[in-house]
Amino acid sequence: MEIVWRADLSCAAFGKITDKSMKMGFLSVNVLLQKRRLRTKWAKMAVCP
Repeated sequence: MEIVWRADLSCAAFGKITDKSMKMGFLSVNVLLQKRRLRTKWAKMAVCP
């Protein structure tokens, strides 16, 4: 019983860690996409003023 409880605890902690890192990764991906969008927008404006 004790072993199962410990595994449960570690799973909960792992879930929190992965959730946080996934959120951070999602944010960085969002920032990269926004930068890329801005770059393409500026490139289009430069090509066709």
